[in-house]
Amino acid sequence: MNRLIVSDQEKVRNLLENEINQVKYLDLELMAKYFRHELHLKDAEIQEKLIDMFQLNEVICWKMISDAVKKSKKFTLRKEPQMIIITKAEMQKINTAPLEYRMLLFIMLVICKKEKQTLFKVDDDGIRSPEYYFKIDKNLKNCMRLAGLRVTAESAAHTGAWLRKNGWLECREKSVYYRGKSDIDYLYLLTYADDGSEPLIVVDDYKNIPSFMPYYCSACDDKLLKKNRSGLCSGCYKEKRREQSRLLMQELRKSD
Repeated sequence: MNRLIVSDQEKVRNLLENEINQVKYLDLELMAKYFRHELHLKDAEIQEKLIDMFQLNEVICWKMISDAVKKSKKFTLRKEPQMIIITKAEMQKINTAPLEYRMLLFIMLVICKKEKQTLFKVDDDGIRSPEYYFKIDKNLKNCMRLAGLRVTAESAAHTGAWLRKNGWLECREKSVYYRGKSDIDYLYLLTYADDGSEPLIVVDDYKNIPSFMPYYCSACDDKLLKKNRSGLCSGCYKEKRREQSRLLMQELRKSD
């Protein structure tokens, strides 16, 4: 299942109940948070639990273990949000994009809002920045899968480049994080987020995010009941067919 739509609690259950075939740093970090904040274990106990659970070589994997334990001191497990609000201004911006990218932009926005709302620091003061940031390396491929797009290294690179070139994402900074080895990831500002506008959509089922995406007629901007191949409402589709018939009759008369 796509990890973007699975709660931390469900991820923990899966790790506890199923055989672990591959060690991932994010899983170590997740379990370290669980051991600290749910079982109330201390640093040394958490380290022992991680080594035993993931069958780690303590010497070779010491940095991964240490980083996971340190991170658990700063952050708790994510809690599922009750709802995510998508505003009218945000949807108006999304609907200016080519049709094939609109679902992706909608899902990226929901995921960014969900991750900000569910990220809790141990000493959290409740204050949140009005800006939303997106990690291409971490989340783009999973968002593309949710949007029903074909996902390969080439298509992801092309999509990331399109998002940057057309101003949907704006590079702000880079941060070094540990993912089995040192790596660099860039933080991108989500430029079309706008919480100050009128609420339009309430997303409250995170395993079915695409179902909340509204579709609009490309000719008159009326809301469609469902997505269709023409991208037009019934009235505009009929008008288009009448215009096509009129042009066809003109061509036939010219050929007589």
